[in-house]
Amino acid sequence: MDKLLYWSDNRMLYMAISFGLLSLLTFLCVIPTLSIKTSCERLIILLKSEYLFIFTLYAFIFAARWPSLFWYKGYSIDEDQFLSAAWTLIKDPIFFRSVETGSSGPMNIYPMLGSMILGIIPGFISVRLIALFMTCSAIALAYFACKKFTAIQYARTGILMPSAFFGLTSFWDFSGYSSELPSILYLCIGMLCASVIFNFNHPNALFKCSVYGFIGAFFISLVPLAKLQGVYLALFTGGVLMLAIFLNHQLRIREKMWSAFFAICGGLTFPLMFVVLMWSSGSFNYFFNSYFLNALAYVDSGHQGFNPIAFVWQIILKGIDFQIIFLGWGVVFVFSLLILSVGFFKKRRITGFFKVVLSLLFLVLAFFTVISPRRDWAHYLLFVPVYLGISLSVIMQVLDDNNCFKNIKYKSTVLCFLVILIGVFPIGIYRSIKTNPWIGTAKTWTPVHSATYSPIGKAILTAVSSNNSYLCVWGYNPDYHSETRLNQSTRLNISTAQFNANNLQPFFRHTYLEDLQKNKPEIFVDATARNQFPALNDPEKYRHEVIPEIRDFVAANYTLFEEIDGVRIYRWKEVHP
Repeated sequence: MDKLLYWSDNRMLYMAISFGLLSLLTFLCVIPTLSIKTSCERLIILLKSEYLFIFTLYAFIFAARWPSLFWYKGYSIDEDQFLSAAWTLIKDPIFFRSVETGSSGPMNIYPMLGSMILGIIPGFISVRLIALFMTCSAIALAYFACKKFTAIQYARTGILMPSAFFGLTSFWDFSGYSSELPSILYLCIGMLCASVIFNFNHPNALFKCSVYGFIGAFFISLVPLAKLQGVYLALFTGGVLMLAIFLNHQLRIREKMWSAFFAICGGLTFPLMFVVLMWSSGSFNYFFNSYFLNALAYVDSGHQGFNPIAFVWQIILKGIDFQIIFLGWGVVFVFSLLILSVGFFKKRRITGFFKVVLSLLFLVLAFFTVISPRRDWAHYLLFVPVYLGISLSVIMQVLDDNNCFKNIKYKSTVLCFLVILIGVFPIGIYRSIKTNPWIGTAKTWTPVHSATYSPIGKAILTAVSSNNSYLCVWGYNPDYHSETRLNQSTRLNISTAQFNANNLQPFFRHTYLEDLQKNKPEIFVDATARNQFPALNDPEKYRHEVIPEIRDFVAANYTLFEEIDGVRIYRWKEVHP
């Protein structure tokens, strides 16, 4: 508690550090456009260096996000699911256990395994540090990809936008390990490889392009196994990678074909390995149904359908800062496209118009990724900021190339400052006025340490006989798995699939009961209570007794151990041998 009070008392210091780093990052974006005459040439070289810019980018996002690691209660619901699956996978390394997280696949789980393999106890702070590192790395890779097509100042200014977004937004879904972050990182690796291939000029071009093609396609192929909604962006990024190979003038036709062949091999390597492992473990049928088919049904069902007006209003009410960001970027895009359109009709030709179209297609697909699930969940918008930044970089470069501001002196500097003033600093000003971004939306939440447990978590650990025992949680509460670190007894750590209105419902009910009969969990928790997670909090509709097979299994094998606020904790009648 003393540590948390320390963060609270020093939040103004963190605000000052964060805005100081943001100001430095902004200066480093603009300095390549300035002609500074000074006797201290080494200082100018240092200020213009890539190393200082990337270090400052990481430092700003880490500093802006650092206090939120301590203030948000435990894990988000996604973090609970991922951590529960990863924890069980370490104890029971069967591949099917790593894919049971709704529309998120195994490649969202595997990044968490590194610290566990090293013996580091996972906590919500360490999990969010992994998320922060992936976010910063994705933005840095996107910057290097931009730099292949745009001037350094435009690449930096465009990437400043997603940096400010990820650093200064305070909605709880953006502060943790979200299911979109691994996909964004994999896509950025693919984009960087495509940009390197497109501009590659080397005596041994065939070998280098083949290696970059293999690596880029390999990581792009991981996206559908991380977040199925990102498959549109993955397919398009893969197409851009192949296009980069065939547009490389250094390669002859035969060399282009070989490079494309290695790229295809890279794209097939991990999926084929994963399928073979699934077949050998007898889990492929379950994986196909539970991940691919269930995710498609999940996307098709929605909750209340996608309503853009309601979605925007929800965003404003929650204070997720999108209104300021999108307004600033929207103004830049509208004016940029108007200028480009006028130039197109006047000159009949615009230098770099193809790059604008390509970047805007990426942006359209990113927004489609948000809209396609037809759900009003803001965290899907994490796919958008990086592509907004890249598009902005390209548009600014094309405006400059076509002399759209030819009468303005130091137009590059003015253009960069214009974008920064419209789209970046208003975010920070808005957040400072409306609420403290370093506490965020967790106003009524209480801090949770790894050494403390909820009353239900304490009761579960009291009832269980061993740390290696199995636990089954009926409801939408994977937090009891991540809190107690007991093995999942079912491949699904939530029971929403039992009630989904689609043709997979019998499959999930049968599999759930089959897992219970096989693993015989020592503790069965029915968490369908009014004060639990809203998705399944109506005990009359969602309690385990609603499904006869589950009701009979629990009645025959368990006795009620304790009931806390409507959450019923059952214990196995006999001690397992």
